[in-house]
Amino acid sequence: MTSSLVKQAARAQAAVRRRGLFASLSASEWAATIEDFDGKCAYCDRPYWTLDHFIPMVAGGPSWVGNCVPSCQTCNNSKGRLTPRYVFFVPKKRIEQIRYYLERRQHGFRSWPPPVELAIHEELEALSTTPQKKGLGSSRDG
Repeated sequence: MTSSLVKQAARAQAAVRRRGLFASLSASEWAATIEDFDGKCAYCDRPYWTLDHFIPMVAGGPSWVGNCVPSCQTCNNSKGRLTPRYVFFVPKKRIEQIRYYLERRQHGFRSWPPPVELAIHEELEALSTTPQKKGLGSSRDG
């Protein structure tokens, strides 16, 4: 593990602790996250440069394995203090993939890009929100 990874994790921890937020990201967890993204930015696939808090620190985002992703400088500067809901320069599908990855990462799972089950989940969700047309499949004998 390189000293730069250790320094990035330590800086992230110190920054959130100054704000009184939770910080538990270890250098080995950060290294694993970078490895999962193949050393690329989570948002655009360019080479990563820095650690980004998916939920920004100003919005209460902690420094832990379930909130930190690699980011290039351009995406990190563009995202700034925005929460994922307001990040429009990244396709919504990509934001949802990152969210899914982080949720699974919290529970010890590591897989990027997200497995097929995310696509299945999205399809089921879309079906459940599709308005049902009344009267289809029913007939009235009168």
